[in-house]
Amino acid sequence: MNRTLMAFEVAVSLVLLIGAGLLVKSSWLLQRVDPGFRAEGLLTLRVSLPGGRYEEEDVRVDYFRDIQERVGALPGIVGVGSMSHLPLTRGYMSTLFTVADRPPRDGEPRSYAMIQSVMPGLSETLGTHLVRGRLLEPSDRGDAPPVALINEALAAEAFGDGDPIGQVIQLFGWYDATVVGVVEDMREGGLDRVAPPEAILAYPQISGFGSMYVIVRTEGDPEEFIRPVVATISELDGDVPITRVASMEQVLRSSTADSRLTTLIFAAFAAIALLLSMVGVYGVLSYTVSERTYEIGVRVAMGAGGRRVVREVVAGAVVPVGVGVVAWVVLRTVFKIISTGMNLLLLIVIIAIAYLLLRGG
Repeated sequence: MNRTLMAFEVAVSLVLLIGAGLLVKSSWLLQRVDPGFRAEGLLTLRVSLPGGRYEEEDVRVDYFRDIQERVGALPGIVGVGSMSHLPLTRGYMSTLFTVADRPPRDGEPRSYAMIQSVMPGLSETLGTHLVRGRLLEPSDRGDAPPVALINEALAAEAFGDGDPIGQVIQLFGWYDATVVGVVEDMREGGLDRVAPPEAILAYPQISGFGSMYVIVRTEGDPEEFIRPVVATISELDGDVPITRVASMEQVLRSSTADSRLTTLIFAAFAAIALLLSMVGVYGVLSYTVSERTYEIGVRVAMGAGGRRVVREVVAGAVVPVGVGVVAWVVLRTVFKIISTGMNLLLLIVIIAIAYLLLRGG
């Protein structure tokens, strides 16, 4: 029974240690995922327009255009843009889309696209990479034909290997926009999520969003520009609330906070499990040797050498540890087989419960 406990302790510790190692590796790789824009040097803040005098679309467009002109004139400001949804956060708007000349057949599944409404200059401020075509321009006004940028995910889903430039996509069931450019995918909802199909529309042409995020690229530390940027925006209208002021790097860290916390907790439990396993193996081995004190004494009295006695004691520990390693390999293989139906955490809980029951017995 003692050897069984030693083997089980080693197996459980290895499972937890390998799991923690995989989580640490995943978290490390997550920090190096390309979000689709340059986060360094970006300041973000949310501007929420109240009703009343901002009901008309032209007034809203002029307000955000004034923000870009005034903030862009500040010393140390490299670029300014506005967008309806902040990257790496959740709660974005999405809608069904179709290609204008390819209406869906009856029963054919429909596809969704995320909707982003931006002021011209946003892509340059974010550092978004243009794959083909052109970016949105100041000439894309409300009285001009509706246009859209699409990301690579939407281009692949809607047009495959074909050229999307000049094609018309329909959004919301009524809004037809001509594709003028394709941009690199930008992560939405977190770095651990695949970039969804996304249509980027010109805010002057579809300005129904009352709240917009103002994105400011600075030459130095973005936090040093918070006061002058907020003051400049407040000069336009002191009654407009400005919230969620943060650097894009802070937003980036927040999007991976849950992953880092999970990794830290799991690694802590793995370290505790290793420590308990070491203490347990030592305790069981010590107890086993104390029970064999009389036997060892007789062997020594009959001429058994000290090295032989030590070798036998060590072998009594090595064999259960080896069995524990083999048991871990078996558990790892079993988990690979049943991983489609069982979560790793559930498997660890089952192992821990079994261990407690065996130890209690």
